[in-house]
Amino acid sequence: MYFATYKMSKEIAINTLILGLILITTFWIYYPDKNSQFVWDDRDYIQTNKMLTSELKQSIPHYFSKNYYVGNYHPVTMITYALINKFVGQNPCDYQLTILIIHLLNTLLCFYLVYLICNNHFISIWVSAAFAIHPMHVESIAWVSSLKDVLFSFFYLSALIFYLKSKSCASSFKYSLISFVLFLISALSKPAALSLPIVLLLLDWYKDQKFEIRQFTSKIHYFIISILIGFITIDAQSEVLANGIQYSFTERILLIGHSLFLYLKKLFIPIHLSALHLLPEKSDFNIAYLLSQILVVGLLIFSVYFRKKFKHLLFGILFFGITIFLMLQWKSFGFAIIAERYTYIAYIGLFFTIITFYYQWINKLKVRNYLMIISFLPFVLLAIESKKRVKIWNNEINLWENVISEYPKCSVAYYNLGVYYMMNANNDPAAYPSFLKAFHLNSTDYQSLINLGIIESRRNNILQATQFIEKAMIINHKEPVVYKNRAYIYSLAQRNEEAIKDLSFYLSKTPQDIQMFSFRASLYQKIQNYTAAIQDLDMVIKAFPNQSANYKLRAQLLFNSGRNSEAVSDVHKAISMGEKFDDEFLKQLGLQ
Repeated sequence: MYFATYKMSKEIAINTLILGLILITTFWIYYPDKNSQFVWDDRDYIQTNKMLTSELKQSIPHYFSKNYYVGNYHPVTMITYALINKFVGQNPCDYQLTILIIHLLNTLLCFYLVYLICNNHFISIWVSAAFAIHPMHVESIAWVSSLKDVLFSFFYLSALIFYLKSKSCASSFKYSLISFVLFLISALSKPAALSLPIVLLLLDWYKDQKFEIRQFTSKIHYFIISILIGFITIDAQSEVLANGIQYSFTERILLIGHSLFLYLKKLFIPIHLSALHLLPEKSDFNIAYLLSQILVVGLLIFSVYFRKKFKHLLFGILFFGITIFLMLQWKSFGFAIIAERYTYIAYIGLFFTIITFYYQWINKLKVRNYLMIISFLPFVLLAIESKKRVKIWNNEINLWENVISEYPKCSVAYYNLGVYYMMNANNDPAAYPSFLKAFHLNSTDYQSLINLGIIESRRNNILQATQFIEKAMIINHKEPVVYKNRAYIYSLAQRNEEAIKDLSFYLSKTPQDIQMFSFRASLYQKIQNYTAAIQDLDMVIKAFPNQSANYKLRAQLLFNSGRNSEAVSDVHKAISMGEKFDDEFLKQLGLQ
């Protein structure tokens, strides 16, 4: 009895030590560089998101209402961004460190979940190790915009754990209720969580080896939530569910099968990784796509046929398929055939299958202990590769040059590189050729034309700037942002009435861009329509009462309109906020 207890205690100590080393290694891999920057969608989530600086009592209702960010409805994620901003500010490192901490917690949850499934420490440890350090997961941890991935996964894994606990303890109702609440929070963190009810059925099958209708009816509340949030997600993504390539039914089946094959391939050979894995052109379909279907379908048939002998094989494949199903290209969205961040939860099933096979194999051999030690080697290699990969996500130049090295015809990479040079680095000479290349690769890229027009306007090449904007207008005359930028260029050319017309159209479509009313007010001032200018400024000042320049401009407009007493009030307000006025103007108002 003593020997058995000692052996168990020693095993627990060793497993705890290994798990600790995994966490330390993971922390070393992903610890953020002090020079890291926001990249890609971080602009929309963080840098240009004015709600982040609002009071929580204002931002929380805003995020839960019909306000979508980057085509997603994920209020819990947006509130988490707001909390991070409130407590640590807008330093990219602080956001990355928060994500890393959640990832470390997810690694522990992964360990515990797998242990509840198989009751085996060896399998649980190495599945959690693969989960923690696999290079395909770097995107989910190193990219600030992927907070939603680690956050929904934290609640997702917790929900699965509490569900399994409810199956094996007396407090089943309490644990079931906790599981459901965690699922709801997970779904409000990222819609990918909607796969959870089906995973629960899969766990029932794996643990109980049978399926009864009550297993489905007991989860009906999960499915109701999935359907409701599913409809909201469809509405949120309605504007991004399109791209330049339209596939036939046969081509889309080939595309889905090939994407599954690529996910499987990169599990074993995580090379040629990229922030974007471009969708193929129709001319790119070849025999490789057909072979992908054969391999994927063949693997599924094999796992179903041998489900009694290799139950863990079918479980792992189904877990992977169910959790990645919603992210496959059933409907065209985005530019990518696969996305590395989609494997964050899905790969757990495949890790479980592979490591279970390995464990069963080495247990039949006399050199079992040596093979257990050798098990460290692939994880060391994965850790080194992930450490290298993290550096790619440190800044936009590294990120997009890496994409271009893998996909030289990726217009999106050139466009985003141009945006970085133009907006963050203030380097128009570097941005210009990037936008030209992007438009050369994609003749429908009106956004690159807009930016080329802006750069030319900064160079005072108004004619060239106007030509670029007119080309953008031909490509997409319905896009309000084209009108906004043409208004800017018209204003430089002193074509103020045309600028006002374009800006009025833009504001009729996007009235929430309050600051542009201030721009229109300055245009009205130039054509001496002071009444319209004052009306625009009234709206801006009401929305942003702490911007002194608006009071200064309105004071001048009020004076021009003969409303001197009101002008004096605005002058006092502007001066108290640090603005200065010409002495002559102050004399005319009787203030000197």
